[in-house]
Amino acid sequence: MTSAYRDYYRVLGLERTAGEGEIKAAYRRLARKHHPDLHTGSQKEAEEEKFKEINEAYEVLSDPEKRAKYDKLGIKGRMGRVGKHPIWEILGIIVISLQRFWWKYWRSKGQPTWPGY
Repeated sequence: MTSAYRDYYRVLGLERTAGEGEIKAAYRRLARKHHPDLHTGSQKEAEEEKFKEINEAYEVLSDPEKRAKYDKLGIKGRMGRVGKHPIWEILGIIVISLQRFWWKYWRSKGQPTWPGY
């Protein structure tokens, strides 16, 4: 999944008020049209990307819970990163790793607790 915003309704050629039947029909029609096995050469690669995009859109819009979340939050809700920059996740992992290393180091020196406590 990419971080660029994709309007899943536009991908499937639907209005936001589309029902489950319309979503399923649009998915089937587009999946048949863009299936990579039906194309050859460089066209196959382009159709494969389009097919993946169609599948991603259908995965979200066909599930009522995911659709409600998408309608409320857009693609950020799909990614689970509302207002959270990836750098903070990386820094959090580094901090946890350093804490574990520090704990193992002090335990190997016979220290019962963190230094300063």
